[in-house]
Amino acid sequence: MKEKIISFLKKYDEIPRILLKVLAFVLLIYITFSFIIGVTVMSSEDMQPNVKLRDVVVYSRIDTDYAVRTAVVYEVNGNTLVGRVVALPGSHVTIDENGNVTVDSILIQENDIYLPTAQEGYSTDITLGADEYFILADNRQVGVDSRYIGPVHSGDIKGESLIVIRRYGI
Repeated sequence: MKEKIISFLKKYDEIPRILLKVLAFVLLIYITFSFIIGVTVMSSEDMQPNVKLRDVVVYSRIDTDYAVRTAVVYEVNGNTLVGRVVALPGSHVTIDENGNVTVDSILIQENDIYLPTAQEGYSTDITLGADEYFILADNRQVGVDSRYIGPVHSGDIKGESLIVIRRYGI
């Protein structure tokens, strides 16, 4: 009988170690997705053709020093959006009726944009605050961006896009 008890205890001796490993793995996943990287599904056509509807965007939450032309994930009024940084904090942004975008009096050349920025009757002239970014969608015809929502505060930017995983239309 004593041998059966010892055999039983030896058989289940590994359970606490396995549970500890599982707990450590779950904690690692939680920390990774809460503080290091984020994942969102593209819910609009704002960034087409570069990021398509229903593509998965993986973004970094760590680096908050965004550069011009960087694709970022940001949140406005509870909606998660993806756009491209056009102007940094403190910059002066002008968009004329023809859709020409100038930042600090320099005309921006955007070779990745396939549709014009121009919107009928739209123009803007704004100087960004110390924590504001001017973000435009790649698909300027349908994109919701700083032209409509205004400058994006740095605290509303969730992170810089790292990887786009195509789900459809590869």
